Amino acid sequence: INNTGELTVSESTLQENTAQGEFSCGGAINNTGELTVSKSTLQENTAYGGGAINNTGELTVSESTLQENTTKEEGGAIYNTGELTVSKSTLTGNTAQGGLGGGAIYNTGELMVSESTLTGNTAKNDGGAIRNTEGELTINESTLTGNTAKGEFAEGGAIENWKGTLVVSKSTLTGNTAQGGLGGGGAIYNQEGTLTVSESTLTENTAKKLSGGAIDNRNGTLRVSESTLTGNMAYVGGAIYNQEGMLTVSGSTLTGNTAQRYGGAICNDWGGELTITESTLQENTAHENGGAIYLDKKSKKYGFQVKTAENGI
Repeated sequence: INNTGELTVSESTLQENTAQGEFSCGGAINNTGELTVSKSTLQENTAYGGGAINNTGELTVSESTLQENTTKEEGGAIYNTGELTVSKSTLTGNTAQGGLGGGAIYNTGELMVSESTLTGNTAKNDGGAIRNTEGELTINESTLTGNTAKGEFAEGGAIENWKGTLVVSKSTLTGNTAQGGLGGGGAIYNQEGTLTVSESTLTENTAKKLSGGAIDNRNGTLRVSESTLTGNMAYVGGAIYNQEGMLTVSGSTLTGNTAQRYGGAICNDWGGELTITESTLQENTAHENGGAIYLDKKSKKYGFQVKTAENGI
């Protein structure tokens, strides 16, 4: 389907479609107009970009399933440069085989994900579920679980936010993995962007060989409030790694996180700025230094108000 007008796809199945051109996009649908997909299944579609859908217009996906779609480059299920809303939907088993990543969705536009589940998606590079490149991304009341960024330099097991704006609220990110030796952020990697996490749970995420079991913040602004980070693991920064960025943690609980070297809960590195207020850090472990928090010599810390600090070393 190539839509340039107004189109609604409802209670339908689009399966095993292929956009075959060398730089083709949208294995099932290419949209430059207004498109609504509801109560439908898009499965096993293939393209160079956007395995199921390529959107440069306005796209709403609701109560639908996008599964096992594949792209050679970015956006295993959806490539979005326009306006995209995903609600009450499931994106599972989608794959971005190359490019910049985004196992389920690659976004440079405006993207809202609500009441949805993204699970088991894979990117060879960044963003096992979603790669947000200089776009606006909001995730609300959603679950991202078991997503993987696989390459040696891959970042963001669930989400890569590169110079964009990302808001995560009332959501759960669990069991996501950044597998590479030079990639961090088991759940989220934030590079020079703005990231806000509120009323959310990040648990059992892993950056196997590098930094930030739950979140890796590089030269960005990260605010974590009223959230729980537990059971995450990394080489440094079991829950959070902050490098040359601004990190604020308030009203949150960081417990049972593990770093193979520094910062069982938080590793604040390379002169990053760290503020912690009204939070609990408990039973975190670093096998070398900083069972709860590791601060390098250049770190700037403000207003530490830690309710509990019973952490291993």
